[in-house]
Amino acid sequence: MKLLGIDFGTKRIGLALGDTDTKLALPFKTILNDGEIFENLKKIVGTDLIETFVVGKPISLSGAEVGDTIDAVKDFSAKIKEKTGLPIIFEDERFTSDMADSLMKLYGGKADRDSVAAMIILQSYLDKFEQQ
Repeated sequence: MKLLGIDFGTKRIGLALGDTDTKLALPFKTILNDGEIFENLKKIVGTDLIETFVVGKPISLSGAEVGDTIDAVKDFSAKIKEKTGLPIIFEDERFTSDMADSLMKLYGGKADRDSVAAMIILQSYLDKFEQQ
């Protein structure tokens, strides 16, 4: 199954591609969160044959959902589902930005922070995924 990982931001959205066969996620790109966002996502779904979205869910260290941020992520995700008809899976995104910064420093910053954070979110899901 082909997956698109999403690190939601109010200005930019990081994207990563992965699939359940290889259980591997890779940074894809970062797109602007603007009036074209849903059209852009629909194009990616068609081009890359995406079957499911894995969206980072903002959770505090205590495990609670984070106020306004979680509402924005849920609204965004509902619109994705409405526009594409594809399922949404939420994955804990705690520490993904810090991990992305560390990976970029380690490997020379060849990808952008947002897409690397999306990759970490998606890889976290894939690491737990089990074939039915």
